[in-house]
Amino acid sequence: MKLLLRPFRVALLGALTGLTALWPHTAHEPPPPIPDWLPVACEDVRPGDTLESLVRRFSLPAELVPRMAEACRGVVDLRQIRPGDPLLLVRRSAGDTLRLVHYSNPEQCLVLTLPLALRGDSLHELAGECVARVERLQATTRRVERRGRVAATLYDAMVGAGGSPQLALSFTDIFQWDVDFLTDIHGDESFWLVVEERRLARPYLGDSVTVEGRILAASFQAAGKGGRLIQALWHGGCGQPGYYDSQGRSFQKQFLKSPLNYRRISSQFGMRNHPVLRRVRMHTGIDYSAPHGTPVVAAAAGVVTALGWERGYGKVVRVRHDRKRSTVYGHLSSFAPGVRKGARVDQNQLIGRVGATGLATGPHLHYEYLENGRSLDPGRAISEPGKPVPSGCRDEYLTTFRKWFPQP
Repeated sequence: MKLLLRPFRVALLGALTGLTALWPHTAHEPPPPIPDWLPVACEDVRPGDTLESLVRRFSLPAELVPRMAEACRGVVDLRQIRPGDPLLLVRRSAGDTLRLVHYSNPEQCLVLTLPLALRGDSLHELAGECVARVERLQATTRRVERRGRVAATLYDAMVGAGGSPQLALSFTDIFQWDVDFLTDIHGDESFWLVVEERRLARPYLGDSVTVEGRILAASFQAAGKGGRLIQALWHGGCGQPGYYDSQGRSFQKQFLKSPLNYRRISSQFGMRNHPVLRRVRMHTGIDYSAPHGTPVVAAAAGVVTALGWERGYGKVVRVRHDRKRSTVYGHLSSFAPGVRKGARVDQNQLIGRVGATGLATGPHLHYEYLENGRSLDPGRAISEPGKPVPSGCRDEYLTTFRKWFPQP
């Protein structure tokens, strides 16, 4: 049985196999070690690919498909294979057995040992079955500092400082109860953080990937001379894990500054000329203009008291947070799965998506905050902080905080 390999891959395999003989070394310079597994072929998963099509592209026998699927059952869900993922066929350097390797995520890879041997350019079937297992990648961890100045958006500044888009989101998550990073950014703000980075080796590919982990410490300086400086430190000891300030107070508060990522505020709380009804009336919330389908989250933990269609609100969700406070989310295009009347939702949990249902001229979220049934300006709502660092470990926390943020 012949394996149809591209010429450059045959050359690569031959070069790697004969590496020891070709390397110009002396008695004092040993040749470089030969990898345990040598590459034979590599393909990126394409949209619409199936196990059958991948086996065909590697010129492997079609009879292997059901045996490979059976080997993976209970080990990995083959539906996790996504377009763009690398898939490798490798050969053992000290033998001739073959493996298929799929890097499903940065933390691990799927290794499928095949009952096949590659001898020369011919495949030979071996006794036994396909064997699948998941291998965890070896990681090394280091701390990395990122700092920068915001000219336009925090996103651009973070990426410009060497951080990833996900790191920008993680940073905003820390301060989301105190800073609205869309309306409170005026230019010339600065940020600083230290993040854990993990470098994961991918031996079959001969490279490594870097994954950003938890932000350990962060600060945000508002624009202007004397602008507000906010400093946060991760605390995972006693009490509730999370970010705390210089006094051991939690950054997490009962209500978010806003329940979505929006483009602009199209209508503030107060009297206005209604864009549909064409008359002046009280606007009992804030309208956030955002693209259709933008995720909307619960501003605070609570219980869904209503979900459905309500006159001008269109598709709406109402959430009660305690005996006196509740919030309303109107003009939604759809509701999140699992969100129903009587269901409990957590802060930041997806409850729906932006739409233009009801009396709306375009996609936006109508957000209301009520106390004792009376609508108040959500931007001025008082939000109680979470529990502070417990007294039993507060001194230790404050000592650690001062090491991270020395006082001038």
